Parts: sequence; C-alpha cells; structure tokens
Amino acid sequence: MYLEEKRCIPISSFFFLFASVVFGSCSCKPVINSFKVTTHDTTQVRRMTADDTLKVTWDVKGKPTLLLNETELPDSGGKMLEMTLVVEKNGKEVNQVVQVEMLPKNTITAIAFNTELRGDTLVAEDDKNPGVWGDRFEVLSVSNASGRPLSVTHANRTASLDRDSTPSPAFAGTPIEGRWIFKSLLTGAEKADHSLLPERLTINTTITYKRR
Repeated sequence: MYLEEKRCIPISSFFFLFASVVFGSCSCKPVINSFKVTTHDTTQVRRMTADDTLKVTWDVKGKPTLLLNETELPDSGGKMLEMTLVVEKNGKEVNQVVQVEMLPKNTITAIAFNTELRGDTLVAEDDKNPGVWGDRFEVLSVSNASGRPLSVTHANRTASLDRDSTPSPAFAGTPIEGRWIFKSLLTGAEKADHSLLPERLTINTTITYKRR
C-alpha cells in the first residue's frame, strides 16, 4: 500500500517547488525512483530565469529532505541553484543532486566546439542541448570569438562573421538550442603546418529569455 502526498515549498518570491512523495514499505533501503526539475509545461530544464516557475517532483521510498544551495555566478550575472534530495530509511541514506542555472533576462554565452579538418576547411559542429537550455532562450546577436573568419549555420540560416568581435543580428529570433555549424578556411601557414590548427572554434551569443 502506498501513501501519496503532495507538498508545496516556497523557495523565493518568484517561483515555487512542488513535490510529490511516495512512501513504500516493501523495501528496507531508501530509493529515489525519480527526481525531476521542470517548468510549468513539464519541460525538464537546467537553465532558466528568475521570472520563470520551477517545478520539482520526486518519487521516493523513505523520508525525503530537499536541501537548497544558491551560488552567485559573476561571469553570467546569474546564480546556480543546487538542489540535493536526501532520502533516509532504516538508518540508510541516498541522495541525488540537480543544478539549475538562473540567468538574467539578457545574457552572453559562448558556443565552442572541437574542430575537425575536412579538405582545406576547419569544421566544428554540435548541438546545444535542449535538455539543458529548454526552449526558453532565443538569440539576439552573435559575435566571432575565434579570431579568424567564420561561416556559421544555425536554424536554416548561414552568415559570415569577420575575424573581429562585431555583433551580428543574423540569427536574431532563432532558438539557442539546436544544431550549430562553424566553418573556416585554412590559411597558407596552416595548410603547410597542421600543428597550427586551433582545436576549437568559438562564437559568443547574446540571448534573451522568451516570456510565455
């Protein structure tokens, strides 16, 4: 027989945590079946803003305690919220940690990928994970942080970025998540000596929170 209990725990003036706890008597050890951090539409996130609502749910066997720790992040101007779920039963204890970065409404984040050589072109491509970013941030502008000309493709758009760091609105309105592809032609010196090739290509993106 299981007893299901729902609790609402205020964390600050701008969001609440909701916990669903399931106790069971069939095991002598504490168990964490699930521990999820989502937004109000059930999308799991690892980054959000202070204007958003955070929902935390868990399914455990044992006595749960939720520990919260908030750390300032000077580089982004945001905060890191660390949530530790501790479950105790019969003198034994298990725990699981989830971290969520709380960003300002507008912030700058770097996108950097490892390079590979394809002919006479350096290519760096990968996905910005929606499991980390959700679908709540969109691009305002991008700038080159690689010190060399880049061709950037994202969200069915392609733009050329000069070697300087001048912001470009070429990807304004596109989501931060999804596939990004960076390409850069080799210089004459790099063609002669591959040891000069950079290991990563990087751009900086200014992103904003999409209010629902």
